[in-house]
Amino acid sequence: MSKGTYMPSRFILLGCALLVIGCGGPRAALLSTDQTWRVQPVLAANSAYDDVAPTLTPQGLYFTSDRPMGGDELHRLYLLPSLDNGETPRVVNVEGQDVRVGAVQFTDRQVYFGQCYRDDGMGDCDICVADARPGSESFVPVHVLPLPVNDKEWDHHPAISPDGATMLFSSERLGGHGGADLWLTTRKGEAWSTPVNIGAVINTSGNEISPSFSADGARLYFASDGRRGFGGFDLYVAERTRDGWAAPKLLPEPFNSEDDDIFLCGGVEADISVLASNREGSRGGYDLFRIDRPPAPPVVPREQTPPTVLEIIARNAFTNERIPAHVTVADASSDRTLAEGDGTVELADPEGRAFSVTARHSGFMNAVIDIPAMDAATVERLARREGNRRVITRDIPLTPVTEKERVIYAFLVEFDFDLFDIRPEEQRRLDSVALLLKAFPNSTVVLSGHTDSVGTVEYNIKLGYNRATEVSRYVATWLRGKEVALRNPMEIRTYGETQPVAPNSTEEGRQRNRRVEIAIIRNE
Repeated sequence: MSKGTYMPSRFILLGCALLVIGCGGPRAALLSTDQTWRVQPVLAANSAYDDVAPTLTPQGLYFTSDRPMGGDELHRLYLLPSLDNGETPRVVNVEGQDVRVGAVQFTDRQVYFGQCYRDDGMGDCDICVADARPGSESFVPVHVLPLPVNDKEWDHHPAISPDGATMLFSSERLGGHGGADLWLTTRKGEAWSTPVNIGAVINTSGNEISPSFSADGARLYFASDGRRGFGGFDLYVAERTRDGWAAPKLLPEPFNSEDDDIFLCGGVEADISVLASNREGSRGGYDLFRIDRPPAPPVVPREQTPPTVLEIIARNAFTNERIPAHVTVADASSDRTLAEGDGTVELADPEGRAFSVTARHSGFMNAVIDIPAMDAATVERLARREGNRRVITRDIPLTPVTEKERVIYAFLVEFDFDLFDIRPEEQRRLDSVALLLKAFPNSTVVLSGHTDSVGTVEYNIKLGYNRATEVSRYVATWLRGKEVALRNPMEIRTYGETQPVAPNSTEEGRQRNRRVEIAIIRNE
């Protein structure tokens, strides 16, 4: 036979079908042409004759060959126990072997295959069944499926769906589109329904042979010479739809070549597929070729965002030295304490959370700062990398006091740039200050206004004064509403830009310097 031609006499005994048990793999995307698949002949199975119709099972590879044995050239069924260890294929005993046997497909307890020229056959070739399981080396007795599955025409290449409910096969019976078509029958108990042609979406005026299902039944593989492809017979795949099958797609190299490529077992889903081809590299006629899926590219772990830590450090407001003040961090919405410690406190995963921080230490005014919630962009901007974590540092400055001043409470109120309006989030904290003054009406309140270094010295002295004055007005208004009168007037001081607690070279530092320090001093 010349390459690239179809001759029924050469194919009547061939029938590749996907193994319902053990052949195939999980569903995968159709392979890309840029994948490097390894193709190699199955040397232990191939001969100078036609070696075709592979069915790969966990127990070995079944295939058909017309190699001579005892002087004849009958098509016998063989079992190769392994693709890798170089064993010699063994002949499988099939009742009626001398009348030509085709490829096999196992269900749970039965094996389906095609045989030709049987005395009890209905046509030249018929679909047969026997009781056997994968690994069997004897199929006896063999039964020809009755009407309506087989008829007087050529019927071969059975492929049964993974659920066992549907059988596709190739047939030259009347009612087709030309040549050999694919037909479908469904199981009804122990019988099969009248076959129907699966239609022109799959079938052509040429020949469609050797169907097989993917392991999940969602894809149909087959060979056809009625479409424009690489060579004579080419391999195609069609996706199952609600109404039947989608338009077939031509499989790329190496599944197809410039010659005849037929009887695909495994498909693109399997780690190992086997097909028959007379492509370059065959010993003679058709040989079996295995195609190994390329190894998956190594998974490069995505760099995970390192954990973020909020580090709060107590410092002397004037010298910036660390001091072992007791620091407490609370949830700003619930006042629930989240962490506390001496000198330095760390809090994990601060993104999207607002905090209230207090610090106290002997010889210093107590300090309170609010840390607003930070979004991802803010965290990314403020965080620095330290080993396998990201760190955001906030200082809480404590102002030293003289021995004559006995501070019972102190904290900071921060302001926006060039403004002395009190932020809404600061008002709640000022309410707590007023509540404390209600308990200690004899105390002295010292309000010290501060600014960043932007602007003139004179301007900043005025801005500091306005900030301190605005705080005093807010507190006084709150106290009047509660009918509380302070015995001592609040003392307002302004230092402008002269007493920074952080560098003015950064926006974060300038924000910390825009503040009013509040000290509540208990009088003797």
